[in-house]
Amino acid sequence: MRRWFLKLTILLLAFAAGRTGAHAHEITVTNHIQIKAGQKWKPGFWLGNEDDPVPPPDYRPNDKRRMRKWYYRNPCHNFCFYVIGIADRKFRRAGRCPDAVFNPRQGWNWTVCKYKWWRLPFVSYQHGKFRCYCGWRERGNFGMELKL
Repeated sequence: MRRWFLKLTILLLAFAAGRTGAHAHEITVTNHIQIKAGQKWKPGFWLGNEDDPVPPPDYRPNDKRRMRKWYYRNPCHNFCFYVIGIADRKFRRAGRCPDAVFNPRQGWNWTVCKYKWWRLPFVSYQHGKFRCYCGWRERGNFGMELKL
């Protein structure tokens, strides 16, 4: 029952974000990285990090295993950003706060990424220290988070 309700809620939010209304705003997101379509079909690419393949100098500078720990920190980066995400495409994002993950005034934020005929929903909620989100974020990458 809960899964059905969650799917219906996401579908309604995506529909509402696709319409113009008093609380909906729209921005255009231009990403500058280019990923070839053939790369996206290779499982080895899914496990990489095209944006930050090497850790910054201040990340665990004296650790012998810093490269491995950097890799394990986010092993499915490319999968979330470029395989199921649209972070390498130019797209429109519409909703309550389309340029942010969370509503700056706290509470709910809902948006939808519009790329060609695809509609990729996003919903987030923040109240005090409680934060959660699920969907395609402001750069076009898929993500989920729950912080209590």
